[in-house]
Parts: sequence; C-alpha cells; structure tokens
Amino acid sequence: MRGLFKKDYKPVRVNRSMIKRMRSDSVNFGLAGGIVVAFLMLLMNLAYQFWGLFPESLSLVQDIYGFVGYDLTWFGVLLGTIYAFFDGFVAFWLFALVYNGLRE
Repeated sequence: MRGLFKKDYKPVRVNRSMIKRMRSDSVNFGLAGGIVVAFLMLLMNLAYQFWGLFPESLSLVQDIYGFVGYDLTWFGVLLGTIYAFFDGFVAFWLFALVYNGLRE
C-alpha cells in the first residue's frame, strides 16, 4: 500500500504545450464523435429508405431538422448525415472541453 499513498507526491506543473495538446485532443474527440453520430444517422436513414425501419425516430429528426431542409428523400439522407456530423462534433467537443476543464 505504500506505493498508493506516497507522502512525497508532487503535483505536475502544466505548461503551454500540455494545454495546446489538450485542446487538440478535444478537437480529435469531437471529430470522432461527429463521425460516429453521422454514421449512425446514415444507417438509420438508409434502413428507413430500404426497409421502412425507424419511422418514429426519423419523424422526430424531421421535426428537429425540418426547418433547415431535412426530409426523408435521398437528398435528405445526405443533408441529415451532414447535420448529424456537425451536431455530434459540437456535442463531443464541448464534452471534452468541460472534462478537460474539470481535470485541471
């Protein structure tokens, strides 16, 4: 147990390069989240187009994005994927910023 509770623990000093790296990690986390959310939106739209699945979920998405041109057409599939990437990026990027801010 001595290794777990050392009395000579010294906090790590944060320098500018560490902060710059944390910011870039937030952007990378946002990009990864945006890609995942866009891929899931694409799958959900394609499942509706081919098999008629998820009509209730897509009507909710249409209520949210309908004012900017999203609908259940092939162009809407592309547009919904782009909107989902943007929203996923912003949400995951903000999450990473808050997380990094609370860690400091």
